[in-house]
Amino acid sequence: MSLIFTFLSMIGLGVVDPLHSPIAFATLVTLSCLFTGCVYMAGLAYELDSLDQTEYLAGSASVNAGYRIGLLVGGAGTLYLASYFSWEEAYIMAAAFMLLGILAVYLQQEPYKNLQREDITIYQSFTSLLYQGLSYPVYDFLKKNNILSLLAFVLLYRLGDDLTHSFLYPFYLQIGFTKTEIASIVKILGMGGTLFGVLLGGTFGRKLPIDRALLYFGALHALSYILYMRLSIVGYDLNLFCVTIAYEHITSGLVITTFIAYLWKISSPKHAAMQYALLWSLLSCKQVVINAVGGVLADTLEWHIFFFIAILLFIPGLAMLQLRAARLRDCPST
Repeated sequence: MSLIFTFLSMIGLGVVDPLHSPIAFATLVTLSCLFTGCVYMAGLAYELDSLDQTEYLAGSASVNAGYRIGLLVGGAGTLYLASYFSWEEAYIMAAAFMLLGILAVYLQQEPYKNLQREDITIYQSFTSLLYQGLSYPVYDFLKKNNILSLLAFVLLYRLGDDLTHSFLYPFYLQIGFTKTEIASIVKILGMGGTLFGVLLGGTFGRKLPIDRALLYFGALHALSYILYMRLSIVGYDLNLFCVTIAYEHITSGLVITTFIAYLWKISSPKHAAMQYALLWSLLSCKQVVINAVGGVLADTLEWHIFFFIAILLFIPGLAMLQLRAARLRDCPST
């Protein structure tokens, strides 16, 4: 149902003129965001119900690879359509591609974990929603051992990325790269690097305990900001720019694949989708706060100092990971 409503809201975006009906257009944008969020969480629940915990890392790699490809096709593909047709027609054609996804979901069977659950009536589902769907998953998560250290690690890990990512594009422009160069290198080379890193993370991450993978991949990714520091000092250097973007995106793919698999693991199997949604919402709020701090720092500091601070911000998360290492190995679901 969430896919169908997303499809209808996208059709509406193609039909409604934002200049003449701004309120209707804004409403459709809000509904589209709401339904796509439902699609994401329902898809996540389907994947988690289809996988054993030992398969989470490979599942995380497949989700991230599909997500990145979807960003490329949905973003560049829609722009490509809009260059030959109107924006209204481009939106409608983009929405039409969702029919393939709707058909694929319709033809899929329920995941094997779902087959073990008893059927309930609509009345029962509504009356149990607040308890089984909301309050109990939160309670179940908060009763875990060492919950404070767990939440501290989740919030501290990747702080450097949270600080910098919104300001990389202005940085590229300021040191002299053209929009065409940025689009070609960041979007194409960067996308390829991320996909390569995702596949590497799914392949080699399984050979390591997840705490070791988080530590090694996080440390490797932190080193990418040394390249950014070098680029900020050297200035315009196309070769260094390509190396920096490739390395940063490859290591980012390693980190995000492992980190998402970790978030799945610390969620209880019966409530994984809800608990993961809560964790991801918490991470999104953290990113907004850190972005605000990053804006102040980017305006007042030289770029090389800004990136040095980003490197330092990786240290608390990696240190907290070391403190939790024994716990993660012995009990990966907490």
